[in-house]
Amino acid sequence: MRKVRNLILIIFILGIFLLVFWVIASFRIYQSFNKEELFATVSCQRSKEPSFDYIIFYKPINLKEPIAFGIKGNQWRIEGVVIKWKGFVNILGIHTWHKPVRLSGRYSDKLLAKSFSFTEYALNGGEDNFWKFVFGLDKFLPFIEAIYGSGTFIPCRENSVYKVYVTTSGYMIKSNNWQTK
Repeated sequence: MRKVRNLILIIFILGIFLLVFWVIASFRIYQSFNKEELFATVSCQRSKEPSFDYIIFYKPINLKEPIAFGIKGNQWRIEGVVIKWKGFVNILGIHTWHKPVRLSGRYSDKLLAKSFSFTEYALNGGEDNFWKFVFGLDKFLPFIEAIYGSGTFIPCRENSVYKVYVTTSGYMIKSNNWQTK
């Protein structure tokens, strides 16, 4: 009888251990597939120069001071190149690789976009030879799901700070206007 009770206790403890392990592993996997990595902040200011509509202050997280860009348009856009890994690579802790390559202005109105020129700036030296080479590798490397360009845009609003993230699916912008504390 005592051996049966000890066996039941061991199975119960082992069951609790496996349940805790399963919950922790599930949480880790969930985090891997929903990771948002902040790589820059952006703010907008109306331009005093008539040749630009806004001044964009782009600050990568590794710089102390922002870089200012004059843009034409009522929206700003950031673009980059992205390597999306297969799911098992994300689970191992290797997340999306990316390089921001372009910051530009754009118009929300199609007629304005056709009537006026727009501004575009290279970031980080633009699309370099490494990334041009990498674009052809996805069919040869089984742990890469896709290599592609990603871009996102948002209206310019003064007194807003935008946080720019890379996720497992590309670029994302969050505005402080939408976040609740």
